[in-house]
Amino acid sequence: MKRVVTLLVLMSFLTFGTTRQELIITKTLSYEGVQKYGQSVRGIELSTLKTYNKLKGTNWKLNTLKHWQAVEILKELYWYDRYNYINDDKVLQFIFDFAVNTSPEKAYRLMHKAFGLEQKPYFSLELVGEINKTPKKTALKKLYNVRLNYMKSLSSWQTHSKGWLKRLDSLVR
Repeated sequence: MKRVVTLLVLMSFLTFGTTRQELIITKTLSYEGVQKYGQSVRGIELSTLKTYNKLKGTNWKLNTLKHWQAVEILKELYWYDRYNYINDDKVLQFIFDFAVNTSPEKAYRLMHKAFGLEQKPYFSLELVGEINKTPKKTALKKLYNVRLNYMKSLSSWQTHSKGWLKRLDSLVR
């Protein structure tokens, strides 16, 4: 009984000590491999790592990149304060994953388009407002469709379509 209580206490510290931001980032990283794949590891491309190293004065290496380092990189380079204004975590998860795996500027243009707004290469407050006033299911459907159409336009669609569809489907379930 003592071990069970200790385990529950430790789990609660881990659960309550994790921020919304870290949960969203970790979920996105869960789709990525931990082995080097071409020029990326844990979803972090070599060019992104070089940008982070230059910005922060670190000398992290791709082949030894740890999960916590990938989280720090995504926090610094891909997390925007305006994400904190999104009401629903599932919608925010989709938005973050979209931005990280496309490019933020391209993803934001497409998101604006999906919500009938003038396309902008940044995460505008106008977009935040439209997303928050749209029912969750409808917002996810709009984001899903615009991302799927974009992915289908890529030359690598045939090669990666099964994995990409699996990822998209799991983000909206």
